[in-house]
Amino acid sequence: MEKVEICKVQIGTEIYKVNQLVNNDVALDEYRVMHGRRIAKGGGWFNNRLAAIQFMLRVAFEDVSQAEIEFDV
Repeated sequence: MEKVEICKVQIGTEIYKVNQLVNNDVALDEYRVMHGRRIAKGGGWFNNRLAAIQFMLRVAFEDVSQAEIEFDV
């Protein structure tokens, strides 16, 4: 089994990414959404690349929208 990074978003120190797990023995590829070094909650298994990317962006946006952003004035 081979792991391929499909896309990655970094917001400050937080990293979100989609990994594709390629298994040559099985015709179906699977995707995982990662938050840092762990699997994002609800992102353990996707069989559709677009759905995994959309989920990753949704998780990243939700985390950022709940954070407090400080501006230097």
